[in-house]
Amino acid sequence: MLPQYKLVRIRIFIFLLFGGIAFGAQGQNTLYISAEVDSNHRYVLFNQSGNRVFPDTASYYSDWNQVVIIQKDEKFSIWDKECKTQLADSISFVLPTESLFMPAQKNGLWGFFNANGTLLTGYLFQSVSQFNQNYAIVNYQNSLRFIDTTGNFTKSIPGDIEKELREWGTQLFVSPEWPQQFHMPNAKLIESNGLYGVADNWSGRILVPVEFEEIVAHSNRKIAVRKNGKYGVFDIEKQQLLLGTIYSRIKFIEFH
Repeated sequence: MLPQYKLVRIRIFIFLLFGGIAFGAQGQNTLYISAEVDSNHRYVLFNQSGNRVFPDTASYYSDWNQVVIIQKDEKFSIWDKECKTQLADSISFVLPTESLFMPAQKNGLWGFFNANGTLLTGYLFQSVSQFNQNYAIVNYQNSLRFIDTTGNFTKSIPGDIEKELREWGTQLFVSPEWPQQFHMPNAKLIESNGLYGVADNWSGRILVPVEFEEIVAHSNRKIAVRKNGKYGVFDIEKQQLLLGTIYSRIKFIEFH
């Protein structure tokens, strides 16, 4: 059998898809599915049952820590992970980071949100850096100062971190989305005549029929697949498509 990397081209659309989920062995996580519906790059958001979460389309859905980020009409809003409570709106720009604090800009000034979507600081700063461990450097009233994880100014900062932050200055760096290898501990990709499916590693039982041009990503026993150039989501439990293959792009938004 050919190596998997020669059998299939993997696409993982992430801010947020963290590794593979073992089939059968792990509990269910909170999962949403963002699907691109038209050439204007508009998206709809579905829950893991395949029902729409919001009636309107948006230009961006993603996750960060314990919140959902939505972009609509060039403005961002932040929601709780149940998508029931809006925590903040009318934000000009947000930058999800690997730390527990997210820079956000509103009305020309910057602040930080914590992992639960609470504004750690007001929108006080002319520019900011990302947090390096427990500290960030900010431009406050034309003066560079340091803040800690409480949002307060501080002068007590380890020398090595201070040096790094001063070298960064108040710059924000967007991390590249590195492709991740397709990884299913208890399942494997199978191929026939240029089409792909998924089978159980031990029993050989077919989990996803061999009829798709591409197996893209997976979460909570849901598999993103491509057929006739369009993407959909296959539900392993129900052995059927949860979302038909009519979308230009699929992205899983997952909370552990």
